[in-house]
Amino acid sequence: LEFGQTVCGIVAARREAMHVTAIQTSGEPHVAFLKLLGLDSYVSMPLLASGELLGTISFGRRGDAFSSGERETLTAL
Repeated sequence: LEFGQTVCGIVAARREAMHVTAIQTSGEPHVAFLKLLGLDSYVSMPLLASGELLGTISFGRRGDAFSSGERETLTAL
């Protein structure tokens, strides 16, 4: 996926977690792939070691958005 263009790419470029909701009604180009997958909510976090980006880890779901508690748990992982 292109660095800085998709949700994972944006997370990698910014090195900040991102939670996207209402994907199916979004017109944003960075969620187009997630829309095709039929996802409604998506959370992505950077994987860092000593400040170096190793990649991202992401979770998507159909239905309800990820709660703040779920996002905290996923971030802790």
